Amino acid sequence: MNEEFDEYKETSEASNPIYIELRYLGKGSSGEVYLIYHIIHQVNQCTLAYQDEQELNERERLNYLNIGKFQYICQYYGYIENNWVKNLLIEFIEGKTLDRIDITKLSTDDKYKIIFELILIIRHIHSLELISRDFTLNNIIINQNNDPILIDMDRIIKEDEQKTIDFNKKGMAPDEYKTIKFDIFSLGYIM
Repeated sequence: MNEEFDEYKETSEASNPIYIELRYLGKGSSGEVYLIYHIIHQVNQCTLAYQDEQELNERERLNYLNIGKFQYICQYYGYIENNWVKNLLIEFIEGKTLDRIDITKLSTDDKYKIIFELILIIRHIHSLELISRDFTLNNIIINQNNDPILIDMDRIIKEDEQKTIDFNKKGMAPDEYKTIKFDIFSLGYIM
């Protein structure tokens, strides 16, 4: 676990709320994402609410802790426990996912910068002997500075735990590539 990382746990009760839900942001493969205003820290954050996926929730929480702070990875702040369910608190990133951005509005330099920063994300994850098994267009947000931010950590695994997993998504590596660094294949697809 990253020594400099301070995870916190809070319990929210109706009589003493610690956040206000502002709006629903969308649904991912394993849960829903809400924009919240955290009253104590006075910032907008996102909460990932998993439905009957406590094992996946815990794996994503541990992945955030293991990866630690990196400027191109969405920051994890801890969790709020509601009805004995952990809702992860993560950084709110203003921007659009790569599958929704109009790339014709990006300059050539911005495109090169985004590709370089995506390589830095993969390099950081690999330096921790991890692999992202879900490095896809809809899991990367381009922020207002045209920086790519990886937002999904639930399919990050240790290098020595690679298995064939078929998510049946466009841009996913075919089975014959699932025994090498999977995220490298996905990066090639993104480029």
